[in-house]
Amino acid sequence: MSETNRKRLRELLTTRYAELRRRIEYRLGSSEGAEDALQETWLRVDSMDMNAIKPIRHPASYLVQMAVNISIDQHRRERRYAAEPDSDELAAREDELSDPVRRVAGEREVETLETALMGLSPRRRAIVLAVRLEGTPHRELAERFGISERMVAKELRAALDQCAAQLKQGRDAVKVDRKGKRHG
Repeated sequence: MSETNRKRLRELLTTRYAELRRRIEYRLGSSEGAEDALQETWLRVDSMDMNAIKPIRHPASYLVQMAVNISIDQHRRERRYAAEPDSDELAAREDELSDPVRRVAGEREVETLETALMGLSPRRRAIVLAVRLEGTPHRELAERFGISERMVAKELRAALDQCAAQLKQGRDAVKVDRKGKRHG
């Protein structure tokens, strides 16, 4: 990748700053975190070896993901330095993964969600995955599918409602208490 591409990324950071910040804020849930991540992203773009990376097909999404990764790394570093609990406190905590009932319930919920996603129309499934996993803006999806941004929002809402209904139905079908007794 050449110096021209570095300029392209810098230009994107300056001309679409507000949009990038909103996308990052949505993913991180923090306006301040989005600001910090974007500043660090600018510095990283400045110091990147552009010849060492593959061509970037979606530069805006690339920058958003870079900023989110920067924020996650920073959060992990901060958490690592936080006071660690002592061994007595750790022993007193309940290990959720050791509870087979909870583990099975979690696995069933994941299976139900996968089934719900597969039950969506291809367009709705693509919209949900693009928005929730990739952080793709509605405008890009509207262009991709040849529909309005409002229709993207409607399709997303309908898909999420359908998935939520199936998850609720799955939870209601088999309710398990902490002692492993089935109810319902």
